[in-house]
Amino acid sequence: MTEIPEKQVVIVGAGRQGRNALEILQIRHAVAGFLDDTRPAGDRVDGAPVLGAFNLMRDAETIRRYAWFVAIGDNAIRQSLTGQIIDQGGVMAMAIHPAASIAATARIEPGAYVGALCRLHSGATLDMGVLMEAGSFGGCDTRMGAFSRTGPNCVLTGGASVGELSFLGAGTVVGENIAVGNNCIVGANSVVLRSTGDEQRLYGAPARPRTLASS
Repeated sequence: MTEIPEKQVVIVGAGRQGRNALEILQIRHAVAGFLDDTRPAGDRVDGAPVLGAFNLMRDAETIRRYAWFVAIGDNAIRQSLTGQIIDQGGVMAMAIHPAASIAATARIEPGAYVGALCRLHSGATLDMGVLMEAGSFGGCDTRMGAFSRTGPNCVLTGGASVGELSFLGAGTVVGENIAVGNNCIVGANSVVLRSTGDEQRLYGAPARPRTLASS
C-alpha cells in the first residue's frame, strides 16, 4: 500500500460517496475541493468548495496539478472517469479510514476506498477503484476486482473473490474460496455459497441467480 504524493486532492463527485471520501481524505491530505456536474462552482459541501464541473478533467495541466479520487458509486462510471484521469498522467489517491485494520501483506491499489472498521487479512487484495464500505471484511487471500464495490458490513471469507465491476449489497457473505463473477449484482443480506458466472443478478440465502420475473 503506497500513499499518494504530496499534492492536493480533488474529489470527483460531491454526493454521499464524495462526502464520505472527504471525511477520510482530509485526515491525512489537503483536499482542494470537489468536481460535480450538479452543483455550481463556489458551492460548499461539508466545508469543501465545488471547483467546477467534470469537464475540468479534460485539461491535462489541471489533471497533473492534483491527485484525484473518484467518488462515484456507479462502478462503470467510476471506471471511465478514472481511466480519463490516468490517460492524462493523473495520480489517483486512496481513501483509507484510520479505523480500518489492514494486514501488512494486504494490497490496496490506487483509487480504492476503505471505510471505517473494515478489516483486511493477510494477502487480501483490493484492485484499482474498489469501494469497500464501512464494517466490511476481507479474509486471507481474498480479492476484489477493479471497480467493484461492497455495501456496508459485507464478508469475504478466506480465498473468496469478487469480479470486476460487481456489487455486493449490504450484509452479503461470500463463502470460502467462492468466486463472484464480473459485473454481477448480489442483493443485500445474501449468502453466496456457489461460484457464479459473469453478468448475474443474485440474492437470497443461499443466493441464486434471479430474473425480473423471479419470485
